[in-house]
Amino acid sequence: GTLNIDEMKCSGNVTLGDANSDHLNVTSTTNFASGTTFSNTVACQQTLTVTQDITASGHLDMVDDKIIKLGTDDDLQIKYLNTGDSSYVTSTAANGLVLASDKMFLMNAAHTAKWVYGDATNTIIYHNDAARITTSATGINIGGAIDAVTSITGSGNITIATDKFTLDSTNGCLLYTSPSP
Repeated sequence: GTLNIDEMKCSGNVTLGDANSDHLNVTSTTNFASGTTFSNTVACQQTLTVTQDITASGHLDMVDDKIIKLGTDDDLQIKYLNTGDSSYVTSTAANGLVLASDKMFLMNAAHTAKWVYGDATNTIIYHNDAARITTSATGINIGGAIDAVTSITGSGNITIATDKFTLDSTNGCLLYTSPSP
C-alpha cells in the first residue's frame, strides 16, 4: 500500500525496504544532515550537486565515450573513447593532449591535426598535420627542406646524400665520392 508521512524523526538506524527490488523515491528538496548509506545503485535523474569532495573506496566509473567537464565554461574536459582506445584531456588553456596506452599526441582543440606524437619508437613533430621531424633510436629524419640555416655543426663528419658528399671535419673540405661503376 501507500504510506504518506509528513514528518519522520528518528535517532537510530532506519531501514526502508528489505529486498533488492524495493525503491525509495524522493521527489522533494531533501537534506540528509548525517551520513546516508545506500546499499545498492543510486540513480539520479536530475542534476546532482556535490558541495564537498567525492571520496571513493573503489573506482569512480563513467560509461565509455562520456566526458568529465570541469570549470564554469567546461574549461577542462577529460574523455575516454573506447572505440579508439584513447583518452583526451582538453583545456581552453592548452589545446589538446591525447594519451593512449603507449603513445601520446598533442593536437589542436578540434582533434583534426597532430602537432606532436610520441611512442616507444618515435617522436614526431608535425606542421599542418605532416611529419616534419622524426626522432628514433637510429637518428633524426627531416621531412622537408632545411631552410635559412646559418650553420650545421657536428663533432664528426657530416654526410649528405648517403655517402656521396661529406663535409670533412678535420680540414673543412667537401669530399665527393663517385658511385661504383
